Amino acid sequence: MSRTIPFHFVDVFAVEPLTGNSLAVVDGGAELALELMQNIAREFNQSETTFVLPATRANADWRLRSFTPKGVEVTGAGGHNTLGAWWWLAAAGRLDLGDGPTWFHNRSATWYIRWRSGRAKDGSKRSLCSKRPHWPAGSSQTLALLPPHSAFVPKK
Repeated sequence: MSRTIPFHFVDVFAVEPLTGNSLAVVDGGAELALELMQNIAREFNQSETTFVLPATRANADWRLRSFTPKGVEVTGAGGHNTLGAWWWLAAAGRLDLGDGPTWFHNRSATWYIRWRSGRAKDGSKRSLCSKRPHWPAGSSQTLALLPPHSAFVPKK
């Protein structure tokens, strides 16, 4: 039996399509075997392929599984894969950017991203998202600049 799973190519840190740091975002696939997820990532051949899955922890909204083209699962909190998945969820109407933080988890961490508007040093408007990883043994904080018009290039 064959099954289709939607996917999208997302350009993170981009101001127009086909620029920035691209990744593949796969909508679903929780039931897929590890080897199949790795093969899908290998086929897409992006820096990372991220599967957006239902959360399996009570303190998170979404679970992310990300793989390199070599099939290595990416663990830890945040990164362009999280930003791309978060931005894709908002563009797809699956979350509201003004609705508080969005919590993600993978097998090693739980973290959130929150939308904030602000201005860059040159006075231009920028959209800033902050992500705070929550590790079992402490936490740290980083900031990333995400243009408000990142491009989403779905493959048809």
